[in-house]
Amino acid sequence: MNEMIAGILFLILSIVVYLETLKMPPFEYGAIGDAAFPQGIAILMALLSVILIVSKLVGLSKTKEKRKPIDFKKLFEEYRLVAVALISFIVYICLIKWLGFVLPTFVYVVSIAWFLSPKLKKNIPVIIIVALVLSIGMQQFFQSILGVSFPTGRLF
Repeated sequence: MNEMIAGILFLILSIVVYLETLKMPPFEYGAIGDAAFPQGIAILMALLSVILIVSKLVGLSKTKEKRKPIDFKKLFEEYRLVAVALISFIVYICLIKWLGFVLPTFVYVVSIAWFLSPKLKKNIPVIIIVALVLSIGMQQFFQSILGVSFPTGRLF
């Protein structure tokens, strides 16, 4: 049943991603625009989600087991890290609009590294250094070498 819920959620996410790519401006120099890659990923994700849902529905129809009620507490305990990562990513995306790229990326990398690392191996100095190098390094690489500017944000 958990796989069916994940399939439905990913199907919804793929639809949202595809609809958001329709807002991207068209590419002026060729047939394939900026939205082509994210649209392809969204279509692939939707296809795989439908396959997962159908396979679970076929499996449910073949088994005659008594259906158990969903234990949301157990479900949350199993998928706690996934929920934290997803919520952190959504907050990260929202913060980029207000604070630019560097600061939210630093906070996001530190928080994800903290939550996903084992309890006994949380090395804070290494996490901070990696987050600083990653956030500043990515911005410098894209701006200096590739000539792509990152969001500056409304506050900074």
